[in-house]
Amino acid sequence: MLKREFIVLTFLLFISVSFSFGQNIVFSENFSGTTIPSSFLLIKNDTGTVSPDVSDFTDPWIIIDIGSSRMAASTSWYTDNGNGVPQSDNWMITPKMSISQLATVKWDARALDPQFPDGYELWVLDGVGITNPTAADFLNNGSMVFSVQDPPAGTGESSTWISRSIDLFNFGFSNTDVFIAWRNNSTDKYILAVDNIEVIDYFNIDSRLSSIISPTANSCKLETSESITVEIQNLGTDPLTSVPVSYSLDLGAPITETATFSPALNTFETGTYTFTNPIDLSMDELYSLDCWTELNADGNIRNDSLVKIIGSADTVVLDAMDYTTGFELFDFSDLKSWAWTFDNLDGGGDGFGIFEANFAKNGSFVLSANSNTLQSENDWAYSTCVRLTAGIPYSINYYHRTGVLSNGDPIQENFQIGIGNNPDTMGMIVLGSDSVASQDYERYAVSFQPATTDIYYVGINRTTDPSAGPGSPFLYIIDDFKIEDLVAPTAAFSVIVGSQDSSVSITNNSLGDGNSYLWEWGDGDTSILASPDFYQYGDTGFYQVCLTASNFAGSDQTCQTIKIEAVTLPQADFISSLNGLEITVTDDSKGSVNSWAWDFGDGTTAVGPGPIVHTYTEMEAFEVCLTVSNIKGSDTHCDTIVLTSIEDIITENNRLKIYPNPANDEFYLSLELPFMESLTIEFIDIKGRRIYSELIQVLGKHHTMYDCSKLEAGLYTIRVHSNKGYYSEGKVVIF
Repeated sequence: MLKREFIVLTFLLFISVSFSFGQNIVFSENFSGTTIPSSFLLIKNDTGTVSPDVSDFTDPWIIIDIGSSRMAASTSWYTDNGNGVPQSDNWMITPKMSISQLATVKWDARALDPQFPDGYELWVLDGVGITNPTAADFLNNGSMVFSVQDPPAGTGESSTWISRSIDLFNFGFSNTDVFIAWRNNSTDKYILAVDNIEVIDYFNIDSRLSSIISPTANSCKLETSESITVEIQNLGTDPLTSVPVSYSLDLGAPITETATFSPALNTFETGTYTFTNPIDLSMDELYSLDCWTELNADGNIRNDSLVKIIGSADTVVLDAMDYTTGFELFDFSDLKSWAWTFDNLDGGGDGFGIFEANFAKNGSFVLSANSNTLQSENDWAYSTCVRLTAGIPYSINYYHRTGVLSNGDPIQENFQIGIGNNPDTMGMIVLGSDSVASQDYERYAVSFQPATTDIYYVGINRTTDPSAGPGSPFLYIIDDFKIEDLVAPTAAFSVIVGSQDSSVSITNNSLGDGNSYLWEWGDGDTSILASPDFYQYGDTGFYQVCLTASNFAGSDQTCQTIKIEAVTLPQADFISSLNGLEITVTDDSKGSVNSWAWDFGDGTTAVGPGPIVHTYTEMEAFEVCLTVSNIKGSDTHCDTIVLTSIEDIITENNRLKIYPNPANDEFYLSLELPFMESLTIEFIDIKGRRIYSELIQVLGKHHTMYDCSKLEAGLYTIRVHSNKGYYSEGKVVIF
């Protein structure tokens, strides 16, 4: 199976040391690094050369990525060496490990291409006296304990992940040191992948302390004589009839008794035992309860003990103080943070807990629920007990946020909050339900006014459905939880009157928890939405907008008078400026405008108020039109734009002037342009030769003196032209 990556949080409310059924994991490797671990020995025992298509396989076994998972892989896709494609012989050998009497090796494997399924073998070598085994050591002195032949002799390994398991004791490997090797010996196939290797020891005698059933992890009020009940599980192969079991409270003197079972506990069966000696948990504090078994010849002592942190919490009386917690487990000024209980009703093996996390809003701990990613969530967290007084309104509030998807988007988490007389779902009254999808902490609040004075528990229920959105839900985080007296709200809002129509934009700025709202628009209509965003009036005039905010503690009202003015048909107009083939237009319409549509007369259009720059391709006359619109209708204004050539401009009204003419020592050239242009000035003699040229920038009037004292007498042409090909010219006589 593919590996998955999870955020790991340190859970501190309930600490246990336990292992899977009657086993000790001797060796484990899931190949999460970028290279095969250096503790492995890799041997290429063939002379083949890998195909260029799998050139990444520079070693007999390498790490490859498929999606978000990494795994060990070997290839048998070799090039033809002239005598056909050689058989691969690639070995991946574990470090030496010590196993007990009953050891099993487990791994996952697959062939990446079902058309070219790889075969392979699993070899085991007694490691006594051997440091660096060779392929020959395995072939001569080891045992092949598993094999899958590649086609045509066999079917090759499965193209989907398959879990394999071999009992080493069936091959004579018990109570010794061993090396275990995966050998890819396929011929001209593709890629073999191996992952999640485990070597596990099992035991004949193994008693597991699986649970401390009572006292509960925390309680509203524990007594001076609380019984201890534990659950014991047989994880060995031999039946259990009696097990010595002990406990110690706050590291005090141990109390040892013997739990007897009739009939005997067979493998995997459980039994409960209640100590005859009770304990005193009446003080308002945290207790540490250690329980353990002491069975002689127990093959696995690592699962023999449990530690349970027990909170004996006195009732919080809300009339005397607020209840507030940041879930700081080891800060006793953080009132009753440890006195929360949790219930996982979806059976997914996860749920709420108090965790140490670097993303706490304040402090170092949060209340958080991880996702099981398999099914709809139904996880509950229950507060410590609080005494609430009938008729007094209370605010229940906290800050929450979510985790993120692989693409960085926040996950949407659904939840509801309730209150009841017991820390369970029976009789829990739902006060509110909502969803949150934010990496930033957001405040959430509900209000409650009890009908009777009693003990209450607040319940937070995470109800996220993994199928409701992209990816799997992952993390719901809560911090800074508080139950306090509810304060009457303060009503406040801001309003912006629309300039384009008869609507108003509304923002609710009221203060207070658990509020309900009533909007009165002044025209007879009302709304009970918390944030209506906008309201559309049907007519002009003055209106008094009022907001009433209410909760169990009282109500408050505030009003504002607004003026809705008539919206008239706009009058289209615009201003324009020319620069050669380029025109710049800007809206100059009268009245309110919602949209602008431009038509430049050459098939080109544009939208927006401008300035908008458009460039024509020809010197012609074009009709430029602007259409403006609002809710009352539209209006269009057009202007005819005449694009004039430089030749026309310069010659118009004799704008190109040469004087004095005739000239002797010097003459002046004068011209005027209404726009910026780059011009070339040339002197051409009577034989058509260009005897002088310069480039100038002209905008407005241009006046230049030219020295002609060294020119031969005669008739000269003064030519002025632009880089677009337009030109004008004049004559001057030099004597």
